Amino acid sequence: MAGVLISPMHSDLSRLWKIREAGTPVVLVDRGSGDRSFSSVSVNDVEGGRIAVQHLVDLGRKNIAFVGGPQSIVQVQHRLEGAQSVIAGTAGTVLQHMPTRQLTVLEGRAAGERILAMDPAERPDGVFAANDLLALGILQALVMSGSLRVPQDIALVGYDNIDFAESAVVPITTVRQPAEEIGRTAVDVLLRESEAGADAVREQFVFTPKLVIRESTAGAGTAG
Repeated sequence: MAGVLISPMHSDLSRLWKIREAGTPVVLVDRGSGDRSFSSVSVNDVEGGRIAVQHLVDLGRKNIAFVGGPQSIVQVQHRLEGAQSVIAGTAGTVLQHMPTRQLTVLEGRAAGERILAMDPAERPDGVFAANDLLALGILQALVMSGSLRVPQDIALVGYDNIDFAESAVVPITTVRQPAEEIGRTAVDVLLRESEAGADAVREQFVFTPKLVIRESTAGAGTAG
């Protein structure tokens, strides 16, 4: 086996250390190694969170919800950090954090139901979901209710640019990760580590995500 490409969800990398100590190269994908002890190919998720919420702020949205969790997932932490950085630098805006137990459509629908049950004065006019599955669930809940419109009442942004986001009943604005470049780079790094053996240099690659604007925010402007 040439090595292992892995996208760990949590910060405990002790098992990966054992794999590498046994002579198998390990490259982290979709998250950095922090202390650079492993080679990694990742996306700047803090920047991804920033551009998502900056887009909502630029549309005039003032009360924004971040939907996502658990926060033990590093990518969720970073996307929330990016969202918070925008709100901290923008007067007159607030950020509500709506944690979820998982990053699934069902959890998104539950979050959407919570949004629908809010007092209108407290309800967000913009939502940034930590991934597209959550965004799809939120959209389902809002559309099925018939009482709130996307994007007129609530502008919605997801993350990951999965196929279902584009084909949703209201196509979802999302943050795109360069998946092909990430995969190709990760394989190249792994092969270099495999060839170098004990002399391998730990490489770090961080890609910048891009905003893909669709109907869930397009032309939304200020809610009202």
